[in-house]
Amino acid sequence: MSVIAFAIRVVLVGCFVGFLAIPSHSEDAKPSGDAANPSATPAAPATPVDDFGKEYRQFKEQLTDLPKKIEETSRLVEGRTTAGSTRAQIDALRAIVSTALAQIVDNGPVAKLGQTALNFTRQKLTDLQQDTHYTKEQREYLIKQWTTTSRLTSGAVDELEAARKELTGLLKILQSNDDYIGELEALNNAAKTVEVIRDLSNGLREISGHLKVLLQRMNSPSM
Repeated sequence: MSVIAFAIRVVLVGCFVGFLAIPSHSEDAKPSGDAANPSATPAAPATPVDDFGKEYRQFKEQLTDLPKKIEETSRLVEGRTTAGSTRAQIDALRAIVSTALAQIVDNGPVAKLGQTALNFTRQKLTDLQQDTHYTKEQREYLIKQWTTTSRLTSGAVDELEAARKELTGLLKILQSNDDYIGELEALNNAAKTVEVIRDLSNGLREISGHLKVLLQRMNSPSM
């Protein structure tokens, strides 16, 4: 079959499928008894033209969406294969690490706030022991409660110090290995790129599958 004849056949079949899809106004205006009772007559079996029309619609929808899918895939691949994108992510990580370290290093804000809380409770105890305007019973009760609070604060500050020092050490290790982390990030991006490319390949194969069915049905004697 020549290319021109093949194209004419595709157009004719497409027109025929479109004609079949046009609803009948006379039937819509006056439903028959069978239409009022769908269970009265079984649905007619699908014809080769019906099957062709369904396959054709699916194929056309997928083919219409293909340019957008290719564009999205290209954008993702480009973004993940550009060295600058990985470097930008590492630079952002460096900034986060530096900011965190500035907060938790020795004599930093975190270390100072713990010591401030502990100094407060100890000062309260000192003041109460020298305060004479409370009764003996009141002073003894307050001293007992602040002693307990000071002990609990000291334990909490010790926990904070241990956590602070541990995180400080780990962040410094991370900071000294940021180039290696950059390579790991590049590998991670490359793995995601493989997934994106495979997804596009599956989409192309699915479209090809529908097209093969269409071509087989067009060349079938029943068509």
